[in-house]
Amino acid sequence: MTIEQAMGAGMEHHRAGRLAEAEGIYRQVLGVVPGYPEALHYLGVIAHQVGKNEAAEGLIREAIAKNPGNAAYWNNLGQVLRALGKPGEAVEVYRRAGELGPGEFGCRENLTIALRECGRSAEAVEAARKLVSMDENRAGSYLQLAAGLMGVGDDAGAVAATEKGIRLGAGGGGFEMLGVIHLQAGKLAEAEGALRRGAELMPGSETMWNHLGIVLMQQGKRVEGAVAFQRIIGINPRNVEARVNLGNALLEMGRAEDAVKVLQGAVELARTTNALIALGAALSASGRLEEAVTAWRGVVEREPGNVSANNNIAAALATMGLVEEGQQYYQEALKTGGPEVYSNMLLDMHYVEGISAGEMLAAHLEYGRRWGKVVSSQEPVVRRGNGGRIRVGYYSPDFRAHSVADFIAPLIAGHDREEFEVVCYANVHGEDVYTERLKRQADLWRDVSRMSDEEAAGLIRSDGVDILVDLAGHTARGRLGIFARRGAPVQISYLGYPDTTGISQMDYRLTDGLADPVGSTEGSYVERLVRLPRTAWCYQAWEGTPGVGESPAERNGYVTFGSFNNLAKVTPGVIGLWARVLKEVPGSRMLVKAGGLNSAAARERVLTEFEKHGVERERVEVVGRIEDLTGHLGAYGRVDVGLDTFPYHGATTTCEAMYMGVPVVTLAGQRHVSRVGVSLLTNVGMGELVAKNHEEYVRIAAKMVGDIEQLKDIRRTLRGRMESSPLMDARGFVRDVEEAYGRVWAGELF
Repeated sequence: MTIEQAMGAGMEHHRAGRLAEAEGIYRQVLGVVPGYPEALHYLGVIAHQVGKNEAAEGLIREAIAKNPGNAAYWNNLGQVLRALGKPGEAVEVYRRAGELGPGEFGCRENLTIALRECGRSAEAVEAARKLVSMDENRAGSYLQLAAGLMGVGDDAGAVAATEKGIRLGAGGGGFEMLGVIHLQAGKLAEAEGALRRGAELMPGSETMWNHLGIVLMQQGKRVEGAVAFQRIIGINPRNVEARVNLGNALLEMGRAEDAVKVLQGAVELARTTNALIALGAALSASGRLEEAVTAWRGVVEREPGNVSANNNIAAALATMGLVEEGQQYYQEALKTGGPEVYSNMLLDMHYVEGISAGEMLAAHLEYGRRWGKVVSSQEPVVRRGNGGRIRVGYYSPDFRAHSVADFIAPLIAGHDREEFEVVCYANVHGEDVYTERLKRQADLWRDVSRMSDEEAAGLIRSDGVDILVDLAGHTARGRLGIFARRGAPVQISYLGYPDTTGISQMDYRLTDGLADPVGSTEGSYVERLVRLPRTAWCYQAWEGTPGVGESPAERNGYVTFGSFNNLAKVTPGVIGLWARVLKEVPGSRMLVKAGGLNSAAARERVLTEFEKHGVERERVEVVGRIEDLTGHLGAYGRVDVGLDTFPYHGATTTCEAMYMGVPVVTLAGQRHVSRVGVSLLTNVGMGELVAKNHEEYVRIAAKMVGDIEQLKDIRRTLRGRMESSPLMDARGFVRDVEEAYGRVWAGELF
């Protein structure tokens, strides 16, 4: 058999996918004719096909050294270099291939792709135009041109090129390109239509179904999106990306346990970064925090600076009550992370004991220095008024089943519509019945969840909003970038965040004189404080709230203290003070309930901390999250007296406790975050439960349970006292806020 015949037999095996047989023949050829370029070349191609790209590069370069004039060798070397993540080198290799084979479309198409991959978008467009000029009836060239135009932001040109390609017979690939262009432009309905047509033509295309699934998810069509990702897995069960996307879809649908199973399958196939991060999110949503942290640490071990993994670990540790440990991961994430990570760090700093007001202000000012000095492309905002009415805009990601929605609902519904017009700017993920109710109460509802900060600020300007109120601050999905772009002439921070925003464009902050006493906290804010005359909170009880039960102490024969606050607030210092209360009241028990206590490690940490302070673990019960709201509120039926946390006071939890007949003891501090309880308790006429120091906290708590008859009377009457107090006077609260808005709009407080 001649060398040519042997190579022909090898190539026949190669084309049929019998790689081992082909490789054996190529090596036999090299044994007879060392350095035979065709054999070296095809061995390199096989190495590339099985993912051994370093070996492939060496073999093909050796073939080129023997025969430098072969365009195919250079073209395949370019493919290998791209697979090795070297698109810049591939560009020069493809150019050489084009010089050797000027009529070859393959290498020129690859050149346009490599140029896009290394960010040389304008050159990619020029290369694609040359492709088109070579043959104006070739559909694929127009798709390459469309991809290049999309890269330089010319969506209209990209659509026109794609449509020309479709007319020339581009088929499903053309419709996929059209769908991707529309997706990038945010035209989701058009993207869906194009991709569905493409899927009809190419039902076996994994990328087609993936793009369609993404488009469906972005439109909130989660079930259909999940089905699209399942189609991919049916085509290729080893497609890890599809499994990750399916897991994320299930998680958004509230099916956390199902998501965990799917994502564990993805990780078994390949421990990719995306798979591990998604698995951690699903485990976290399932309450399996230790396992979630383990998954994310699997990413950090390989990529120490991974922003998402470090940020997620920090947040999970805070939820488990390990806030200070979490701060270390925030610092790592912030080496390359953006404002969202910094905001998370700021929020969690409030849980850490010993941070001074000056340190906290400096940290917020640093946020403003980094991300608050935004130059907007919009025209300067002007004060214009709206026919005599003040148009108020409320921004929040929490227009849903959330404590912020509970507190803001009376204001949105109660505004005097002859004087005020209400616009809600929602960044809600997972709308629910609460969202629908708020939509009906607003005069105008705007979904800004898919808009950039610049786009959202522009929309607010075009809506003619006079006063824009931020209800999120540095909490999850806050969008201070909108406010940094000055969406409205007057901007106010309120409710959702217990501190300054740190950005100079936020003009005012709504509070009251109890949470921020005159002359004490002004220096902690960049905003000017607007103190409402009575209270900065208006509690609206859930309509399904159960009735107040009998006294637990009378039923049990012992007293039970309790706290249902976020576990991040339950610091070692807080547990130490609670332990003193328990030791002061012999036989008393403590019920600690928090979402983070779904974690076995967190439960053990809390019990061990009590033991360190001389309280037997048998006297302490730790309970995780109760999903059912009736069950959650009903659990207050097991508590006689609530013990507030510090330095971060409870707000919703304190209101819920009192509404369920449970008085709460709080410790007054110097900053707003440590004075919320002062305002809430004082406004329901229970200021005697506000302690000035640790000793007084213990004394007040012990005294409260020393008179069971008095405790029973408080339990019987506290709900009524709340309902007749400023804390639940919705009409009066709305009037107070409207008066404040009127004053700032009139310039009285400028």
